[in-house]
Amino acid sequence: MREARLGPQNGVCGGEHLDGDGLHLGRRCLTIQERPSGVELRFADGSSASADVVVGADGVHSVIRPHVAGPVRGRYSGTVGYRGLVPVEAMPSLPDPTPLQFWAGPGRHLLHYAIDGGTTVNFLAVVRVPTWDKEAWMEECAVNDAVDAFAGWHPAVTEMVAGTEVGARWALHDLAPLERWHTDRVVLLGDAAHTMVPHQGQGANQTIEDAIALADCLAAHRPASALPAYVRRRRKRTTAVQWLSRRTVDLMHLPDGPEIAPRDALFRELYSGLAWIHAHDAHAGHGSAVGVTHTRT
Repeated sequence: MREARLGPQNGVCGGEHLDGDGLHLGRRCLTIQERPSGVELRFADGSSASADVVVGADGVHSVIRPHVAGPVRGRYSGTVGYRGLVPVEAMPSLPDPTPLQFWAGPGRHLLHYAIDGGTTVNFLAVVRVPTWDKEAWMEECAVNDAVDAFAGWHPAVTEMVAGTEVGARWALHDLAPLERWHTDRVVLLGDAAHTMVPHQGQGANQTIEDAIALADCLAAHRPASALPAYVRRRRKRTTAVQWLSRRTVDLMHLPDGPEIAPRDALFRELYSGLAWIHAHDAHAGHGSAVGVTHTRT
């Protein structure tokens, strides 16, 4: 395989451990042309590059995906997320800042966990908002927007969402499962192939698994058979994780009442059997036999 050129949409990627070998930053890809012998990429700066295989690992707003799957847009989840970092001392009512914790209630939930050696809490507060008609998926807002959304909750929650200096909210999107992940020589990976909402914390993990599986397949086969083999290893699993990520927020946001008890029983069943996610062997292409039954939504 010839030297790989990276051309993410925003020209940003990490490569400090590659010592600059084969790494080209700031290359925004404009066009892709496939031929039987390879692929030619043309970039916004007027340069071009050739490769045997192009991997579109450029995120939910992928510029590679339309070449493979056509004009696919993100699917709004009906929720927005407020994020923040808060010093532990700003939350005297928080019982224990150390573990990962969820707080759930009608139409909203909050997840938090400690970072920086336990001195800071990172949180994601998710609120049900039926529609999002803005082109951008993130917008600045007043800190009080989140405070008002969680009015009346436990003081630890209200102290947390009030403890940030800058307010912003993200419209949470995923992708409906794609019918096509690859052409003859161009293949999608990570969020470009299967963007998911963050409620299982699996976006980066599934991307790493994709990369391992794709590397294995390319090492063992020519592109014509490697790319379909990669998709066969990854499509069913990533679709299941996408579905569970989206389903989790629906369960978190149930109104108080008779649905809560069966919801809690379902949570116990789901979260005691997540070895199918966390014990997965990306090289072998399988993990625990425990899975989840689902339908596409």
